Amino acid sequence: MGQNTFDAVITDVMMPEMDGMTLTREISKNYPDLPVTVMTGFSDQYSARKAIADGAREFIKKPFSMVDFSLRLNKMMRGHEILCEINAKKKEIEEISNPMIFQLPIESRERVKNLRKEIRDLKKKLKGE
Repeated sequence: MGQNTFDAVITDVMMPEMDGMTLTREISKNYPDLPVTVMTGFSDQYSARKAIADGAREFIKKPFSMVDFSLRLNKMMRGHEILCEINAKKKEIEEISNPMIFQLPIESRERVKNLRKEIRDLKKKLKGE
């Protein structure tokens, strides 16, 4: 799969050729970490629950204010940043843990303990948004 060169995707539900919900499912399948916002003026037919189930991180009904849109986009991107931090710390734990199979230095155990605490704190921060 190619390198992901986008920070986020903002899509409308109604588009020619492929609707936004199908696009969201495809993005979710191929780029699961890429945050997606779905927007629609057809809120009777499309719901936030369905969009989130299809892989969107945000759903916004039209018409919307630029302030509301900006707040949602910033929230989504901050959540994405926190998830990236969590994933980086998990990877770091793996890198530390692998050598620990053969040798368990106190420093490594302490570093793993601290990283796990940082992950818990980041998850709390993510839920607090």
